[in-house]
Amino acid sequence: MNASTTIIVSDYLGHHNLVTRESATTLIANALCTPHEEILLDFTHVTFISRSFADQLHKEMMAYNTLGKKKISFANALPDIVQMLKVVATTQKGNNRNYEPCIHLKFQSRRFLKEYLLSV
Repeated sequence: MNASTTIIVSDYLGHHNLVTRESATTLIANALCTPHEEILLDFTHVTFISRSFADQLHKEMMAYNTLGKKKISFANALPDIVQMLKVVATTQKGNNRNYEPCIHLKFQSRRFLKEYLLSV
């Protein structure tokens, strides 16, 4: 089935201000229960989303969009909401940092600590 469906976010969650990660998880879980491949999340009447909500929504969406199971998109979002979604999207892209394992050192006395620090 290639049909699409629209979910009115404020009607489904019953709020105009979306602030919790649980709300985002619930929203995406509901969207995934539909038999449709394309899901439009309509943000009409939503006036605010927190960074936590946006972050979790983005994580949940990316998990399913990358699997190719469902395509989830947005409609009728206020500029502040769109901006918040853009901000979390850029912070979740990951990075190519190389992390070195942290070495924990223990010293038997301050003298050994001092000798170590002077040798570095």
